[in-house]
Amino acid sequence: MSAAIGLEDVFVRFPVARDWRGRVTVQAHALNGVSIAVARGRTLGILGESGCGKSTLAQVLTGLLPPSSGRVTGDRDGRISIVLQDPNSSLDPRMPVWRIVTEPVFLHAPTRREALRAMAADLLECVGLRPDHVDRYPHEFSGGQRQRIAIARALSSKPDIIILDEPTSALDVSVQAQILNLLLALQAELGLAFVLISHNVAVIRHFCDEVAVMYLGQIVEQGSVDTVFADPAHPYTRTLLDAVPRIGTGRAHHALDETELPSNRTLPTGCFFQNRCPMAAAGCERPQILSGGAGGHLVRCHRA
Repeated sequence: MSAAIGLEDVFVRFPVARDWRGRVTVQAHALNGVSIAVARGRTLGILGESGCGKSTLAQVLTGLLPPSSGRVTGDRDGRISIVLQDPNSSLDPRMPVWRIVTEPVFLHAPTRREALRAMAADLLECVGLRPDHVDRYPHEFSGGQRQRIAIARALSSKPDIIILDEPTSALDVSVQAQILNLLLALQAELGLAFVLISHNVAVIRHFCDEVAVMYLGQIVEQGSVDTVFADPAHPYTRTLLDAVPRIGTGRAHHALDETELPSNRTLPTGCFFQNRCPMAAAGCERPQILSGGAGGHLVRCHRA
């Protein structure tokens, strides 16, 4: 199955400080050699702490941010949409729903009002909302309903790929499940590829086929959700999974030694995780390569 979209050895660096001549003296290293691929009808989850590079990766995939080096791969004619974290800030409160939902279509090909309203009504029904609510405004809907409107807008351009950037984190748990199940139903019906960006292990486990675990702009472990979560090989992945609350198991949950990622302005030498790793040993001072075992399970750790 061909990849709908992917990244090939992508680096992204942002200038942070310049000297008096305008030359860059300090850079933020947001992505550091990221390679991923997601096929049509499949879902890749991107898992990691805040600040690990997940949102930068989303911007590169959607074309909002060019890579400093490396390239975006996949179908040249594939269309990409995005659903953002907070529908309160991603929907214009001054627009009626029919204009919000059809905005991507109108911007590319101005269309008559009647046709846009009919399109919006069909899309609202597709995401489980009443088609006769096209004239309402965002404040008249609940948080879950607003996210359904955002999904309808993403569908309006008939995409092949949808980037989901923390699409349920602003919602109640019961509403999260409804939104995820809606997305799964749409994927089955339309053959969409999804890239789900999240820090929530439970959401990744429920929703994704494959997962890539990110740390400080690198992928440290990648493979099928079942394989990675059942037998995590990288110490960082184990730490993330151990931090998920479990009832009645008696299992100790190990927090990271530091609560935040180290600065990405000066990258660590060798393994990026070694200063926080409970398993650090000789050999961690060398750069680590993402290498694989059976079933496409890839790990960036010489001890694995």
